[in-house]
Order: sequence, then structure tokens, then C-alpha cells
Amino acid sequence: MLGVTEPQVSRYENGKRRIPPEKLERYEKITGIPRYVLRPDIFLPASDDAR
Repeated sequence: MLGVTEPQVSRYENGKRRIPPEKLERYEKITGIPRYVLRPDIFLPASDDAR
């Protein structure tokens, strides 16, 4: 579904590897997990106070 092996997903989950930024949009769409959760080092959560 994501186009990566189960061991690679495991590496993402346990922090041994980071999801490449260019794949975040695709993974976000497939999993429903926001990109700021997948890579908090790059993206900040959307603020409810945005004006």
C-alpha cells in the first residue's frame, strides 16, 4: 500500500529511519496520519489560532 517493505515501515515506527519529506504527502493521504505527526521535526501542527 505504501510501496515500502514491512521492515522499512518498522524502521520508520521505531525511529531508526525517517520518512523522506517527498513521500509525506502520499503517506498522509494513505494512512490519514497528519504529516506533522509523521515528521514533527519538519512540520508544526495547524494552529486553531491562525489569523
